[in-house]
Amino acid sequence: MTSLLNRFPILVYLGAALLVYLAVEMFFADVFLHHYLEPYASIEWIIGIVAAAIFALIAWLWARRQEASH
Repeated sequence: MTSLLNRFPILVYLGAALLVYLAVEMFFADVFLHHYLEPYASIEWIIGIVAAAIFALIAWLWARRQEASH
């Protein structure tokens, strides 16, 4: 499995993005936060996709910076 991830590092970023998207979904499903997030419920999927994309981009830039410094 690790050889597959080394060969296709995009899978790591896609997996991380999926986890962030699911975390956003969990925030919206939380009973305590529901009252506060209810006005944004109609755009919940957009918020999840944007959060996942931003996280994946930052992780990719961080990894690129780490490779350049070594």
